[in-house]
Amino acid sequence: MKHLVFKSLSLAVLALAFTSCNGWKELAKDYYTVNPNPLEVKNGQVSYDINGQFPAKVFKKAYALEITPELVYANGTTPFSSVVYQGESFPGNYTVIPFEEGKAVTYTASTPYKADMQQSTLMGKLKGMKGNKTKDLGSIKLAQGVITTALLVEDDFLPAYAPSNFVRDTETSQSGLIHFLVNSWVVRPAQLKNAGYVALCNFVKGSVKDTNIVITSIDFIGHASPEGEATLNENLSIDRAKAVEKYFAEVVKKAKIAGADASGFYSEKGEGADWDGFFDLLANSNISDKDMIKRTLEGEPLLATKEKTLKSLESTYAPIRDQILPDLRRTEVKVNYTIKGRTDEQILALAKSNPSVLTANELIYAAESLTKDTNEQMAILKSAIAVYPNDYRGYNNLGVILWDNGDKAAGAIQLAKAASLEKNAVTNNNCGVMAGAKGDNIAAMQALKDSDVAESAYNQGILNIKGGDYAAAAAQTKAYDSYDSALAQLLNGDNAAAINTLNSLGNDNAKVLYLKAVAYARNGQNVKAKETLAEVAKLDPAMAAAAQKDLEFRNVLK
Repeated sequence: MKHLVFKSLSLAVLALAFTSCNGWKELAKDYYTVNPNPLEVKNGQVSYDINGQFPAKVFKKAYALEITPELVYANGTTPFSSVVYQGESFPGNYTVIPFEEGKAVTYTASTPYKADMQQSTLMGKLKGMKGNKTKDLGSIKLAQGVITTALLVEDDFLPAYAPSNFVRDTETSQSGLIHFLVNSWVVRPAQLKNAGYVALCNFVKGSVKDTNIVITSIDFIGHASPEGEATLNENLSIDRAKAVEKYFAEVVKKAKIAGADASGFYSEKGEGADWDGFFDLLANSNISDKDMIKRTLEGEPLLATKEKTLKSLESTYAPIRDQILPDLRRTEVKVNYTIKGRTDEQILALAKSNPSVLTANELIYAAESLTKDTNEQMAILKSAIAVYPNDYRGYNNLGVILWDNGDKAAGAIQLAKAASLEKNAVTNNNCGVMAGAKGDNIAAMQALKDSDVAESAYNQGILNIKGGDYAAAAAQTKAYDSYDSALAQLLNGDNAAAINTLNSLGNDNAKVLYLKAVAYARNGQNVKAKETLAEVAKLDPAMAAAAQKDLEFRNVLK
């Protein structure tokens, strides 16, 4: 793809060549600049601007000048589109250069990068024209070679593990109810025998034999039916809570529940009139006029009026009197307790010997946190898949381990299976990783943008290095100390940060050292760059040989 925009090309002096001036090539250097110089690979392209100025009183009015840039290398030439400038009286339709004032112009071009272009020269071929006559004015050197540092990016995409969501101890509760007669807080003996209350008492008694259950507190929550006066209902509800506490505290005492004598173990609360409970029961009742009743009560602006209206409705509708209101006169006994989870040792042992008794969370946790042995991790995850075949996490995490250990083909199979079971931030990231590894950067970026896991930002940074957005790449990879994050910092112009990141890696292999040498060279630390390249030569002679041709070291290897 080529894009031509004439902004500024200062080769006005070249027109002198058409009038037999032999010094035009040297003079031309004072009138143009090439940016960048050397050229660079960015987003797979070699792009450049030539900016310059045709001075005043130089470009002859009857002449025209054609300029054709071309990239010349050992195995070929890549020509770019020609541009023609003309004097004021030349019979053409080109860009006119006024003789008296001169003119600033710019030429911009781009071409896909090929490996042969690293050792190349950007030349400018010149041709003069006057009337029907043309003359070859030769060529001038515009820029030397192509810097390819951006191509050092590694496809070091990070797949994401699915979370175990493991919680060792579970906070929960069980409840039972004691009901009361209207306007009464007396606990009737029959109520102490209702099935829900008896089951709660038995749970408390049995908890002392279960080492995995720890009762932490007990709440008594009193309620009143709403047909009475508000203040009366407030007092009645708290009295009901306290009345039930006396009975249930004896059950706790006999069971010898640890901590029951601690301050705050018991709490009493009166909720007053339970209007919400009334409307819930009304909605689920078989009363034919329930909608009308609801509208009537909700339409009353004052609580006192609403209470009187309910009292009159109670006498009209037997289900309200005999079923709904009696259910609201109650105390809820709420036993709060902790279910103690298995220890790490127990979970790991069962994960190996009897995984079917563990939850999916426990199995994922065991593989994630309880062993560092890769084979054990994969065995546990395979068990998780067998026991919980519809849980994406087993496939996903097995896929990540395979991927990270170099078997990307097998890892991709598992990651794809996970994505087929559940589409979420984790699987979207991993789909992006797989697409990126295949070179499908567009699909990869789309998948990664649909994820918000930390790895997704890093992976987008790698793609942005390839796409030439170095500022975004540096921001997205900064949370990680990695080779690619250092490369992003370097390409974004922060040489010192790149050096610090590379120093932090603690892995001075040839690749890391080479990039560090580039950072030193860009930072003007030529001695350090040369010393680092000597270390590269000890580890990788081929890489050291490549440095001899790398224009990053043009001021280092003189």
